[in-house]
Amino acid sequence: MDRPLEYDVSVTSISDGSAQIGGTTFDSEASPLVDPVLGVGFENFYLTQDEPNLSRSDATHNYGNMDPAGAMNGILFKWAVNGWVHGIHTEMTGSHPIVTEEAKNLTITGNYLDGAWNKGKGGRGYFRGSRVWDSIYAGNISRNLRHFTFQWSASGNVAIGNDLDSDLNLHGGYERNNLFELNTVHVPYAHRSANCTVNCGEEGGGGTDDSDWYPIWWAAGQKALRWSGSSGYRNVFFNNTMPKRLDNDVAGPIVTFYSEPHRIFEFGWDGTAFHHLDVGGTPISD
Repeated sequence: MDRPLEYDVSVTSISDGSAQIGGTTFDSEASPLVDPVLGVGFENFYLTQDEPNLSRSDATHNYGNMDPAGAMNGILFKWAVNGWVHGIHTEMTGSHPIVTEEAKNLTITGNYLDGAWNKGKGGRGYFRGSRVWDSIYAGNISRNLRHFTFQWSASGNVAIGNDLDSDLNLHGGYERNNLFELNTVHVPYAHRSANCTVNCGEEGGGGTDDSDWYPIWWAAGQKALRWSGSSGYRNVFFNNTMPKRLDNDVAGPIVTFYSEPHRIFEFGWDGTAFHHLDVGGTPISD
């Protein structure tokens, strides 16, 4: 090991007194990056997935899977270290335009990502950092995707100077020690679960609801236990611009969330240890 573990690993998922996850006890595991792919990058090309029987206009603000069999990702880093993506323009990928699964020391910069055919049930159509560590996402533009996520143990990452029309999303799995700074997040009213025509629902198998998707989403344990458990500690938001339209009226109110630009917001941390987000001492349900 080249560094200490960030937290103690229990023998099983219930060794620390936690409840079972979905009625099941899981063995705990430390998973090393063994024999990774090193130093591979992608630069300066255009990528799309042709779907001649589908209409791009029907996919805009449609948070369902229009072609589940065609949910192919654009660029995937899996068991990879010291990689990069720069100057890529994706348009209507099958699912995630850029996604990681076990990756470290990545540089994802200066890309333009626009749209996906599948943004629904099973967790499709994200700008997705999953099991990614010590990486930087900077100066990217994202349009017509479902979320920008750090998830599933993502740690030590920085998202800075990105321009998105979807939420900054801590999607669950004890992601921790991530920084979101100087991002602009314009979330329209139409960005919401209820906008869906086919194969609708969330990553954990639940259906649509009529709630709004706000500029930041944090995985509350009571909801996210269906797929990965709560978000973790010390996820920091600083100096982001986050306007949100609260109704479908184009002339309706726009609210700027966290409008004090120099206040540091640190989620999942009580000053000395991890702490679920709560209201009046009761952990939030969603």
